[in-house]
This record gives sequence, C-alpha cells and structure tokens, in this order.
Amino acid sequence: MDGRNLQHSSRNNCLAETPQTLALRRLGRQSAERERISEINSTFFKKIVGSLSNLPAV
Repeated sequence: MDGRNLQHSSRNNCLAETPQTLALRRLGRQSAERERISEINSTFFKKIVGSLSNLPAV
C-alpha cells in the first residue's frame, strides 16, 4: 500500500467520526427509539380503548 492510499483511508476514517457525524447518528438512533416507543404506546392505547368499549354500560 502506498502513502497516498493510507493517507486517503485515514482521512475517510477521521471524517466518519467527527462530532457532527456522531451527533447526527445519535439523533437518528434517538428518533428511531422515539418512533418505536410511540408505536408501542399507540398499540397499548388502542388495546385499552378496545377493552373499555367491551365493558357493559352502567
């Protein structure tokens, strides 16, 4: 491997791990986690509402 390829490879690795890219990845993971939680909450809410609608009227 010549010096140019090594230098190019190192530069790509450094760019991939800048604070900005790490922050964007973290935000993406947090967004995906919020979406999963929202879906769980929505499913749970629908089940609760469905079970309440099956109760006899008072």
